Amino acid sequence: MIYNYIGYGHPTTFGSYNTGFGFDVFKSYTTGDYNSFFGYQAGYTNTTGQCNNFFGCGAGYGNTTGDSNSFFGHQAGHNNTTGHRNNFFGHGAGHNNTTGHRNNFFGCGAGYNNTTGYSNNFFGHGAGHNNTTGHYNSFFGCGAGYGNTTGGYNVCIGYNAGYNISGSNKLYIANSDTNTLIYGDFANDYIGLIDNTSPTAALDINSDIVRLRTAKTPATAGAAGNAGNICWDANYIYICVDTNTWKRVGIATW
Repeated sequence: MIYNYIGYGHPTTFGSYNTGFGFDVFKSYTTGDYNSFFGYQAGYTNTTGQCNNFFGCGAGYGNTTGDSNSFFGHQAGHNNTTGHRNNFFGHGAGHNNTTGHRNNFFGCGAGYNNTTGYSNNFFGHGAGHNNTTGHYNSFFGCGAGYGNTTGGYNVCIGYNAGYNISGSNKLYIANSDTNTLIYGDFANDYIGLIDNTSPTAALDINSDIVRLRTAKTPATAGAAGNAGNICWDANYIYICVDTNTWKRVGIATW
């Protein structure tokens, strides 16, 4: 057994290969191994959890049997009990996580209210703050996905992107909670552009003009093409209505 401990509140039993530094570190400890706890009450209730790294006042405070966690910051992962393979970095990151696992929360308050949600990646101050049971979410940016609670499989990128998000299978790319450049619905394969969060087709653009920059002239009505291809030149608009089958309509000034 190898054990290093500095601080008040010495535990009565020890595991192996553990290192502790701070008041009441390892207070409830029994047999867990390969842990490093640094800070006031870091890992306070840990009993048999192993391979954990808790750094900061109250970091991993409620952990009992959870293993392979890394919590860095004041009360990071504070309420974690049996959750495992989590990485929480920042003041209050993953604070309320209990049994959630395989989460990565980076930033002050990131994933703060997560309890049982799993396999989430939240990066940024307050990212995924209100997520509780949602899973497989990816939120990148300050406040990204802030309001999500139970939704899963969501992607939010940018400052406050998807701030008031609800539901699952959503995509937000934005630079504020009121200015969404791209919105997507993975379940229906819809994409809305330019602050359009209610698309009704595969591509739904909230604007009054669409631009194809480059002219193209099919060589013949039987030129290579796929149904639905559209192109233009100075005299015609061309539409491919079937494989290698083009039709055209003339255009003129007025």
